[in-house]
Amino acid sequence: RFAIYLSRVAFHIFMKILMLLGSPRKKGTTAALAENCVKGAKENNHEVTCIDCNSLTVHPCIACANCISHGVCVWTDDMKKVEAEATKADLIVFVTPIYYIGMTAQLKLVLDRFYSFNKVIMENKPRFALLTAAANPGEAICEPTVKQMQMIAGYFGGEFVGMVNAVGCNDAGALAGTDFEQKAYELAKSL
Repeated sequence: RFAIYLSRVAFHIFMKILMLLGSPRKKGTTAALAENCVKGAKENNHEVTCIDCNSLTVHPCIACANCISHGVCVWTDDMKKVEAEATKADLIVFVTPIYYIGMTAQLKLVLDRFYSFNKVIMENKPRFALLTAAANPGEAICEPTVKQMQMIAGYFGGEFVGMVNAVGCNDAGALAGTDFEQKAYELAKSL
């Protein structure tokens, strides 16, 4: 039995997962989706780090190209925490409500600053996933964000492995009676 257990463990790939939470609401719909995704990932013994982008102090990219010419971003801010996790992640999960036909400003601000460590992300080729929530009941509201994530994955040379779009859910209570939380859990369990 011990030998069988070891062979199963040897073939199970443990991942470092970074979840970037883009909502200003700590107990909102996307937080509930993220919690279920984390639960599924941890049941597979993956290491999960969640970063709340809303609580970070991050300056916008100013296109100064200091990162290209000197190898470091001109800003010294909380992006260092994100960089430390993103550059060693096997999977990056973007979590965002759809307020105005796209990801939140908090998440986009962080994403834009990936530029300063592009090279490392491209070398690592992490996988990407997306969790969204929208008050609008139609899937079409999520399409621009989904397309953007697919293009980001391609840009970094990684794979876009899946998404959950909790449409018609303007608050965490609206998830009751839907299967969106289960889908977030199953997405993580499938990795």
